[in-house]
Amino acid sequence: MNEPPRSTRSRWDWKLACLQTIARVRASDARRGLLLDCVETYLPLTAREQASIDRAMRLPENKEFLQMRKLWSERIAEKAEKRGIKLGERQGIKLGERKGIKLGESLAKRQTLLAQMRAKFGPLPRGAARQVSAIATPRRLDTLLRRVLTAETLSDMGLR
Repeated sequence: MNEPPRSTRSRWDWKLACLQTIARVRASDARRGLLLDCVETYLPLTAREQASIDRAMRLPENKEFLQMRKLWSERIAEKAEKRGIKLGERQGIKLGERKGIKLGESLAKRQTLLAQMRAKFGPLPRGAARQVSAIATPRRLDTLLRRVLTAETLSDMGLR
């Protein structure tokens, strides 16, 4: 099988030519961005070759490409930022919902406990009501909700 003739152009020279062509082509920024991605993917360069192309890109005749590349990278960064913000908002909403549910459950348990204590023991001293209102853990509230069923006094519940 015959091999095609090898070019005398270097890889970075081919890549530079591709990038210059993309900069001049009449296409939307999105299409040019896709072409740019394609070239970046399929014409990878060594560090030395990349340094050569970077020097060549700073030449005045490549100004248009640099502007296109900058605009494209800014758009990519903008899209990534928006995606990140949306993701953060969704996570924040979920976290807020979970916290809200927990707070609502604790509030309902406190109100139920106070109602059961009033039904069983009559009007409560302020100190006992404050103690119940200050309970932060659902586990402690659950314990007191069970204890109120068998307690004879507030002291039996560990309250004053």
